[in-house]
Amino acid sequence: MIAVIALIIAAGALILNIIRWKATHRPYIGVVALDWETISEEHMIWEEGDLKGTAYPDSVRCMVKNIGETPAKAIKFEGKVRVRSGEKARKLDLSILLPGQEMEVVLPFDVDKDNMASDFLGGYGSAEVWCKLDYSGVLPRQHYFTKQHFAITGPPARWTALPGGECS
Repeated sequence: MIAVIALIIAAGALILNIIRWKATHRPYIGVVALDWETISEEHMIWEEGDLKGTAYPDSVRCMVKNIGETPAKAIKFEGKVRVRSGEKARKLDLSILLPGQEMEVVLPFDVDKDNMASDFLGGYGSAEVWCKLDYSGVLPRQHYFTKQHFAITGPPARWTALPGGECS
């Protein structure tokens, strides 16, 4: 009788350890940083006699990172940026992300040049960013997704996560 109880306890402990291992030994991918980016030369404002010029953003740079313990593969990134009333979406297939590895994704947007320049130079520029990451783990039948929603306001490097994100 004691042997049967010991087997039941051992089986229960094994099941709990497998569940815990599966929860911790998996990839966790998400956007960990956002920033404004100026890519195009046409988004520069040149003053007469100015050698440097002043840039205003034409895209949002997203840093995607795997903070999990195993690699992620078959990553599908969907990003959407809304600035004022303009909205632009982008879909990308990314490669493998190893644990701790980061990848930069650029989401461009189109807005009226004159209004955009005055907004950003005055410190009032803002955008909403939606990101969806769909990816697989190394083991078969491991499939995960992450949805995130952010707002970027004012000068670069000021961003906040908005409610409404979800993950599996």
